[in-house]
Amino acid sequence: MDLKERKLKILNAIIQDYISTAEPVGSRTIAKNYNLGVSPATIRNEMADLEEMGYLEQPHTSSGRIPSDKAYRLYVDHLMRVDKLNGVIEETINREYKKFTGELENMLSYTSKILSQFTNYTSLALTPQLYESSIKHIQLMPLQEDKILMVIISKEGVVKNISIKTKKIIEVDTLNKFSNILNECLKGSNIFQVEEQVIEKLTALDKKESMILQELMPIIRKSLSSPEDIKIYSNGITNIFNFPEFKDIERAKDFIDLWEKKNILVELLSHNKEEGIRISIGKENKLKEIKGCSLITATYQFNGKVLGTIGVIGPTRMQYSKVVALLDYLTKQLEKSRRKTIQKENK
Repeated sequence: MDLKERKLKILNAIIQDYISTAEPVGSRTIAKNYNLGVSPATIRNEMADLEEMGYLEQPHTSSGRIPSDKAYRLYVDHLMRVDKLNGVIEETINREYKKFTGELENMLSYTSKILSQFTNYTSLALTPQLYESSIKHIQLMPLQEDKILMVIISKEGVVKNISIKTKKIIEVDTLNKFSNILNECLKGSNIFQVEEQVIEKLTALDKKESMILQELMPIIRKSLSSPEDIKIYSNGITNIFNFPEFKDIERAKDFIDLWEKKNILVELLSHNKEEGIRISIGKENKLKEIKGCSLITATYQFNGKVLGTIGVIGPTRMQYSKVVALLDYLTKQLEKSRRKTIQKENK
């Protein structure tokens, strides 16, 4: 950080004002509203320096200045103070989370809704990827002549139904045998860790059954690693139209079109594999559709293992402190609620 105290105070004031108003900020506004103890002329000179240093930009149609991506980065890294979440919001979240005693997906759906509701931005919640999850139970059952249904329940509370196409009809008794073998081998592992153990169990099957299971294992593995296995819950997609930055039709259309590209969204949210909150601002984002946005994500865990991600996308003049506080609280309550649910199930 290469700025002296006065410049930092002026820059902070400009950022706060622009986040609130979406209007370019002039020196008189800062002098009048922020009681910094310096004249408009001094503020104007400091703003000129800040612009030269890349922290401020001048829109073509205004004499005021707006913060750059570089300014927002300095703000979130050094100036932002994360306040405690509003007590009413905390009570609402706690009350609603207590209602969820079943699948994790229901909680994530609600989490996405409340994120959008309390921030007015676009929210996202990514379910855990099954191939990384510990499997609690797996059941194979007939679906059609050339299809079987694989029902998977992870220890984290994720339930998935996956349809698998087969070359021939597999009898119910045979599918039950396969299910028992898989469950015996799994015992809290993921499917990729037990393939060798499954192969060892083939001696308990007759030759025909053994061949069928050997054929099924690669298909099961591929099904579990498919992006289709992952769900993304999102809310407030059209909220972006509430911000003047997105009055440009083409820019807004690019943003809306992004939500049709599931694989890209999964990659976007899966990028944060480390514990905690991550903030990407403007041009720091790799996707062109959100280069004019800020993306804030937070990971949620189970038993110290990162399972998935929740987050919001909004304009770069985002209320960063409010969003960070909400994401931090939601992930903690999400993890707490899941621990309680799993403890009840294990009793």
